[in-house]
Amino acid sequence: HERVLVLGPHTDDAELGCGGTIARWLSEGHSIQLAIFSTAEASLPSTCRYDQLEHECRVAATRLGLKPEQLHISNYEVRTLPHHRQEILEKLIRLKKESGLRKIGHTASMIPVNMGHNYILYTCRVKS
Repeated sequence: HERVLVLGPHTDDAELGCGGTIARWLSEGHSIQLAIFSTAEASLPSTCRYDQLEHECRVAATRLGLKPEQLHISNYEVRTLPHHRQEILEKLIRLKKESGLRKIGHTASMIPVNMGHNYILYTCRVKS
């Protein structure tokens, strides 16, 4: 069985982008950790709960089959991930060690569609 670290720049990226794959890997017995870097609270309309996207992410992760300890949510402000480069790198290194990975890499990735996605992909490829 493989150890997999799934990275989502924002809530809903991993769940919508590769939720089916996460569920399949879990059903096959692989060890999955899901790291989210921004809950994107500033993107929500004022009529929403401030933690709406984090709540939805936790519900989706549970429905996919992840346990609470397999979900790691950071709350970097949306569209500011490059400003937190060192913190994100340290978090990636810690998650790598905690999940028993020898190397952070990828065999498939979502196509980056904004700066946050590009930044997380770049950090994984170059820094770890």
